[in-house]
Amino acid sequence: MPFQESDLSDVQDLSFASASEIYARCRMQFGTQLMGFIADNEGRYLNLAFILSDQNPYTVNIADYSDSAGAVFSESISGSIFWQIQSAFEVLRISSKTGRYPLSALNEAFINAIAHRSYDFDNAIDISVYSDRIEIASPYRQVAQKDFNSESLRNPALAAVLCSLGYMRLNNTGLKLIYEQYANYSHKPVIKTTESSFIVLLPSLY
Repeated sequence: MPFQESDLSDVQDLSFASASEIYARCRMQFGTQLMGFIADNEGRYLNLAFILSDQNPYTVNIADYSDSAGAVFSESISGSIFWQIQSAFEVLRISSKTGRYPLSALNEAFINAIAHRSYDFDNAIDISVYSDRIEIASPYRQVAQKDFNSESLRNPALAAVLCSLGYMRLNNTGLKLIYEQYANYSHKPVIKTTESSFIVLLPSLY
């Protein structure tokens, strides 16, 4: 059965330490701001609560293959989506310090992966760093009459949460902003889909 944010979560014993911390930084209260989104009228948690919770089982895998000596750094990040965002942003920030990648494009590509991934299966979001590119691949399932450039969102409540915290915009400008960061360079981003993945390839600027 397809994942629906508004369906009841199979797991009801949830905690929200990471979410509460992020909301506190934004001078908002997690429970007050989101209760209508994450629970039904009887206080039972919905699937949206599950992926925002510390018990979120969906992961982000990061692997760095850019070392000319062949060394590979890898890390798997689990837990609340907010913790995953913080951790991934730090890795991407380090990559952008070389001056070869625009940080805003990296962040937009990753937030796009978080917001629009298919939560129907357990595949991780994969961030792969190579010597000449960074690829961000998210689990993807074709949905009739929906795509990432339409006004329809795969996970609209999650997108609204991320928008309220300033991580993304709801006017479908994320991919446009990525392309704009490469406007003055010969190398351009590549976006492609497979049967199970939505992939954003960000080339090195030089």
